[in-house]
Amino acid sequence: MPLTAFRFPFGQDLVERRFGRLPRLLEGIQVDIEKEVAALRPSLERMTDCAAFTLEAMENDESPERMSAQINTLEQNLALSRRRQALLA
Repeated sequence: MPLTAFRFPFGQDLVERRFGRLPRLLEGIQVDIEKEVAALRPSLERMTDCAAFTLEAMENDESPERMSAQINTLEQNLALSRRRQALLA
């Protein structure tokens, strides 16, 4: 009994439909990537600003231990965000 009797969508038509959907899928992925990159920019700027102000406060002797912990956290978050940004690029 041939496979077509089971109505499996084998053949050139299936391949053409799959490749026909591919550009739309890739465009959708590109849009998602662009949105994520756009959302990362302000976040990186805020973290950089916060790190600068925290470092300044630490230099002015405002609880160096607490400020040091905040700087370490910001440094880790910045590194993660930059890695994500590089991955998206």
